[in-house]
Amino acid sequence: MMDVPSSSSNVPSSGARYWREISAVLALKTLGFALIYLLCFGPWNSLEPNAATMFRHLMSPAAGNGSETAHD
Repeated sequence: MMDVPSSSSNVPSSGARYWREISAVLALKTLGFALIYLLCFGPWNSLEPNAATMFRHLMSPAAGNGSETAHD
């Protein structure tokens, strides 16, 4: 007779364990990407340009002070 290893219902199979680990890693990656997205592109980082701020930026003295040098 062949001995068949008994398996308990509480012990997950190796395939189920791998899928659990894979889904945990994917969940952590998703959470990390969401956090990075919020830190870089969150609503507190975006400024709506308007005519007054564009005019001040383009007409500021720093734009035309000649501090730029020619590069080869």
